Amino acid sequence: APSTCNYESNGNNCTYRGEFVRISLDTQKIVNRWYALPDISPTQFNDNDYYVGAAPQNIPSIIDNYLIFGTGSLFQNPERINDCLKQTNFSEATPVTNANA
Repeated sequence: APSTCNYESNGNNCTYRGEFVRISLDTQKIVNRWYALPDISPTQFNDNDYYVGAAPQNIPSIIDNYLIFGTGSLFQNPERINDCLKQTNFSEATPVTNANA
């Protein structure tokens, strides 16, 4: 199905967070799944306080036991991040206390 992540028509319902999957050639099923952005809790969704976007956009690499892939742009930042980015005096900016949220 096509993505419903279109900010002109329904931006408030967009929750795409950049997904990369590993599929078994034998079973043709997904065996691993990685995301470029943190999961979205119901509270964050209701408050519109989550990241959106970051689709994988390059050829991935495997180095040692690490999967490395680049991503595209974010479509949305949490409001607390936008507020921080609007600061002109960064010495007075409020630090992000939970970087994984």
